[in-house]
Amino acid sequence: MHVCTKTLQRAFRETGMTFPRWRSTVRLVHGRDHLDRGAEIAAAAHRVGYSSVSAFTTAFRQQFGVTPGAYVAERQRGSASPPR
Repeated sequence: MHVCTKTLQRAFRETGMTFPRWRSTVRLVHGRDHLDRGAEIAAAAHRVGYSSVSAFTTAFRQQFGVTPGAYVAERQRGSASPPR
């Protein structure tokens, strides 16, 4: 099945989130899942399609409010809840 980009953009506008924003959020959530399973930051970044760790770190901080390194450190200390 083929769906054009314009159709996807219209559908996502109705949800209040653009398609590129949704895609970025999904990638970052999957990246966070990789970190939760013990992946190194660079490996998580590359697995979810980021070409550099710095780009992943910037996007991760914008999405979750902490850097991937701080997130991993919090999780290792046993922080009860992951960032938003």
